Amino acid sequence: MAGAFSSEPAGAKASGLELGLKEACCYTDWRALLVGEAARPDGMQVVAIVTPNHLHHSPAKTALATGFHVICDKPLAFTLAEARDLAAMVGGKRPALLPDA
Repeated sequence: MAGAFSSEPAGAKASGLELGLKEACCYTDWRALLVGEAARPDGMQVVAIVTPNHLHHSPAKTALATGFHVICDKPLAFTLAEARDLAAMVGGKRPALLPDA
């Protein structure tokens, strides 16, 4: 497990350590999290986006582009254009556990 748990760098590290994560897995922001975990042989495979609603698009798009699976706090995006952009990135694929709509 890894994370960037606050928009304040010191708070992000402290929160991760308080949750019992290794220091190397406590990142100061979401960009560092994605870069750092992509470089690790034991890095994360999925990221949960729980930023404020208007900030979901960039981290979700970057995570998808980096090869991570994404779980996004609702709403998926702040605008329909952002949601369509993310949908286009996954090519309309649905997780195997979800039935076709």
